[in-house]
Amino acid sequence: MAERSYQPDKLREYSVWFCQVAEHIFRLTSRQVGAQRVVQRKGSYSIIATTTDETVAKILIFEPDRGRRFGNWPLMNPGVYVLIRVNGRAGQTIWSDSIRHEFERFFARMPSNNEDVAVAPNYDERFMFFPVMAGESLDDIAHFMAAVSTV
Repeated sequence: MAERSYQPDKLREYSVWFCQVAEHIFRLTSRQVGAQRVVQRKGSYSIIATTTDETVAKILIFEPDRGRRFGNWPLMNPGVYVLIRVNGRAGQTIWSDSIRHEFERFFARMPSNNEDVAVAPNYDERFMFFPVMAGESLDDIAHFMAAVSTV
């Protein structure tokens, strides 16, 4: 089990509002990247890179009384989170200057203290994250996730 990892519950176990937001982002992203590059998992949604088979982004719901946390889990409020890959071949490209510059506002919201996390069962895939905020443009988030998928 990796340090700072999460084993989510089934999506239907989370609050209806969070499920609706997560699914909406997933559908918007799917329209931009194509159905072959998005996967609904048991407890999250995954976006697959176009140049590798790596998961480059995830949409995850976090509620303290759902799922199982392992290790020194970062402080997170209940909500929908976007996770962006930091390791692997895709991670190196995602964190390059060109993508970070274009989507600076999303990268700036990620923890600055290297609190990357893993999502079961793939503990070797590491992600940084940011919360989806009330009133935020879900289209902008989907555009960001689509851009990340092109690595």
